[in-house]
Amino acid sequence: MTVINEKFSLTLKGNDVIDLTSKIEGLARTMNAKEAQFNINAVNPVSSIIVSNDIGQIGSIMSLMESLVPADNANFPYLRATILGHNVSIPVVNNTLQLLQYQKVFLINFDYKSSVQDVVVSLIYKEQNGQE
Repeated sequence: MTVINEKFSLTLKGNDVIDLTSKIEGLARTMNAKEAQFNINAVNPVSSIIVSNDIGQIGSIMSLMESLVPADNANFPYLRATILGHNVSIPVVNNTLQLLQYQKVFLINFDYKSSVQDVVVSLIYKEQNGQE
């Protein structure tokens, strides 16, 4: 099994929702991921990575997070990110993320402060016949 890690940084303003889909698709092509698994991880503990159909669904998720963990809790960014999770795994076949037509990969930053946050994408694959 071979693992290739790629890290990139995002400058965030606070309470951001960033569509990472095109960036991740570009990495799939660059890494020549024929048959693989991508693990996409938000390094900062106040951010989550999710797969969702559209930005409207994200609004519903944000409302749910507010009802579950109100902003009056000092740890609310950490708790909200913990509930949604910090990473997702997506299969890749022929350099293409295996998502449904309208699905996208989003980073949700629950912190209200601006920051630079890292995202790590790990490409995991098994070499076949000595070739990648």
